[in-house]
Amino acid sequence: MSNYNFETSEKLIKGCIKDLYINPKQDSIKWSKITNQTPQGKFAYPSQHMASLITGVRGLGSTARDDDLADGTEVKSCSRADQ
Repeated sequence: MSNYNFETSEKLIKGCIKDLYINPKQDSIKWSKITNQTPQGKFAYPSQHMASLITGVRGLGSTARDDDLADGTEVKSCSRADQ
C-alpha cells in the first residue's frame, strides 16, 4: 500500500454521508424556514471526502489547485442546483 492510501470501511462511508450530507441538509432546511432562503448547498468538496473513503486514496488538501486525490484523480460532482 502506498503512502497516500488508507484503510476505509462501510462504517466510515456511512458516517461521512451523515456528517457531510444529511446533517447539514437538515440544518439548512431548518434555517430556510426561518430566512426563506434556499436550503441548497454546494456539495463538491464533501464529494471529494466520499471519493477518498470509497477509493482509500487521500486527498491533497487543495480546493482549487492540483489533483483532488493523491493518485492524480480529479473528482467531479454536482447536484441539480449546483449545475
